[in-house]
Amino acid sequence: MGIITKATLKLHPTPQCVSVAICTFNSVKDAVETVIDVRRTGVPIARVEFLDDSMLAAVNSYSHTNYEVTAGALFFEFHGLSDEEVAHQVEVVSAIAQDHNKVDWKWATEPEDRATLWQARHNAYYAAKKLLPNSIVITTDVCVPISRLAEVIVETKQDILQSKLRARKVLSCPLRLNAGN
Repeated sequence: MGIITKATLKLHPTPQCVSVAICTFNSVKDAVETVIDVRRTGVPIARVEFLDDSMLAAVNSYSHTNYEVTAGALFFEFHGLSDEEVAHQVEVVSAIAQDHNKVDWKWATEPEDRATLWQARHNAYYAAKKLLPNSIVITTDVCVPISRLAEVIVETKQDILQSKLRARKVLSCPLRLNAGN
């Protein structure tokens, strides 16, 4: 039993402008290198999440979406004080993704369209669970140096495929980037 002696509350205002995008790639390395280069530019990404090919297929099946199933997809969320600021963020990130061989890019600014794009990502847990009914889905966090992120994701996917886990082909990870290497 413990006693709480101090609590900190951080309030974040609702952003004035929000936009989302989904970008697909033919290699995990290209997807992750995109995130690394976006980080290096300092573009303030509100969220970025990665889904591998198996997870994207599961999400398509569960959510009745038709995202192109490639080696990986990045789901981005952008926040800003103006439409122009957010559009600039999107333009920079899209150009970086193009430099890393993006396959497809979908961008949404309207609330309904944003919700539709992100709903598929929000359903990832349920999509994974549907792959093997009555199973237990375990989620966890891992912290790795950004310089090894692509390598770790590729190795993890190989480990999952080689494991004896029946629902072993799904990988979804929010890429929460902190300072440091």
